[in-house]
Amino acid sequence: MKTKKLALGCPLLVKELTELAARKRTYQLRVLYAVVLFATALTLFWAQLFDGFDSSGSPLAVLGRGDDMFQMLVALQFAGVYLFLPAMTCPAITSEKERDALPLLLLTRLGPWTIILEKLASRLIPMFTFLLLALPLMAFAYTFGGIQQQQIWGAILMLAVASIQVAALCIMCSAYFRTTVGAFIAVYFIGAALFPGLPILVDLFVVRLDADVALMLVAPYVYDVTFQSGAGGNLWQELSLRLIPFVVSTAVFLGLARFFLIRRAFAQPRHLLRNFFKWLDRVFVAANENRITKGIVVVKEVSSLPLFNPVAWREAEKKNLGRFRYLLRVFLALEIPVIVVGTTTIIIQGANAQMEYLSMLLFTIWIFVTMILSVQSSSLVSGERSRQTLDVLLVTPLSGREIILEKVQGLRRLIWVISACFVTAYLFEVWWNGSVGHNSWFGYSRTRYLVGSVLSLLVYLPLVIWLSMWIGLKTKSQTRAILLSLATIAAWCLIPFGVFILFAELTGSEYTPILFLAPFAMIVVNELNDFPKYSNAMGTQAILEWVVVFVNYAWYGGWVLVFRGLSLRYADRYLGRRDEQWETRFPPQSTTSPYSENILAASSSQ
Repeated sequence: MKTKKLALGCPLLVKELTELAARKRTYQLRVLYAVVLFATALTLFWAQLFDGFDSSGSPLAVLGRGDDMFQMLVALQFAGVYLFLPAMTCPAITSEKERDALPLLLLTRLGPWTIILEKLASRLIPMFTFLLLALPLMAFAYTFGGIQQQQIWGAILMLAVASIQVAALCIMCSAYFRTTVGAFIAVYFIGAALFPGLPILVDLFVVRLDADVALMLVAPYVYDVTFQSGAGGNLWQELSLRLIPFVVSTAVFLGLARFFLIRRAFAQPRHLLRNFFKWLDRVFVAANENRITKGIVVVKEVSSLPLFNPVAWREAEKKNLGRFRYLLRVFLALEIPVIVVGTTTIIIQGANAQMEYLSMLLFTIWIFVTMILSVQSSSLVSGERSRQTLDVLLVTPLSGREIILEKVQGLRRLIWVISACFVTAYLFEVWWNGSVGHNSWFGYSRTRYLVGSVLSLLVYLPLVIWLSMWIGLKTKSQTRAILLSLATIAAWCLIPFGVFILFAELTGSEYTPILFLAPFAMIVVNELNDFPKYSNAMGTQAILEWVVVFVNYAWYGGWVLVFRGLSLRYADRYLGRRDEQWETRFPPQSTTSPYSENILAASSSQ
């Protein structure tokens, strides 16, 4: 009877929890969370115990260190909330929109507030079960002493408050945006702007704010200043006052979610990038109609049907990031900041100018470019599935290998544009540092820097493309393919860095090869000329640096071949074809595809 009452009282909540329980991804995410939490926590705990025992030599020295261990665990729990909860909550409403099920949900007797609150609860309950996984670790830390009871209850309360706040923000973005990817990206941008970003900017440029005011919406900071900074008075009364901004922000997020739920239920694809480019076309055309230019167009784009490589032609000519005028604007958007930052640094600092700001700009461009290529590559096939056009593509007389190669070939223009921007920055740095005679750039360092930088383009850009392509081939949903490819790249870059830090904390030595397991490490080391000191002899040090460069890029070049080979070898299987179907319909002895033969025959007859 209790189950029937729950089903009658919260039908959407029961439905959501049942679907989540039936998905394999729910348990995979829970196992991943537990593995990361326990591995990181136990490693940090071991470092604390090892330091305490090593400093005095007595086993009793570890007593009282439970407070430090508990704070590390709470910090890990906050990180889990901010990293895992958006991935769990953003699809709450966007998944209904993508399946065209939200209109049917609105036709039921459930009101908008009921839908919002039950969707919110369906995501908070699994997150709370994730947080409960830390109970054994809390008990372990509690046995070493130094932990007060109010710290435990305060941590539980602030973790719950942070979860509700983040989930409300995700529900708001999920109600507004049409796709899960848009909601997922917006959560992090809005969260970074509202929580620490906007108050810090106000503090720097408008009016000086107290740190407590500037970070009043950041749950870890509120917990730290309330329970860890020796705040006097009644802690619970002070905490209740600090919770007011969290309650207000959560209420605002849920109110906006209720406002957007119906108004954005039937949102159509807006193609913001395409509309922005079309607006620029109108602006440039209007500006070109004058007495001087007289509407002259230097480069006219002519679109004609292809004789060969039809899929590559479609990707290059019919997509936004394939047309020449659009690629030119992307090139200028990346090239102009590089030139401006470099020349401004030289003008302001003079002959002693260093290129740190240009290096930071290059790191930012690398992140931006990685996201663009990952999204584009993972969407090449998964996007066809989502638009239900993959079946049309599969009936063409092209093998799966040819389809994949031509899909990737369509990104060639974009890769050339991106590479040109990077090469400009690299040559700028080599020219300037060589002209002013900086010692760190003499001889082999300048050559090694340029070679390493060019190799990063030749290796890392294809690595991002083929890794994302392989994930897109194996994933049916476009949204899931994009999120999974971005998460895989982020994990590949961050996990070795975290292992490197933990290893350094445990052993007190920096085992550098671990750091180079992260792809971004060589980019940073090469850009900052921060190679480890292997030898005091300049010649030996130079040889070792060259060895590190070539071994690193050979390693990641091998991964490019692995992902490329997997994508091409099993292309027909990933696309839904059987190999024998292709061999029966189009025998391998034919060297020219039937599509090309038909086009050539039609051209000759004309």
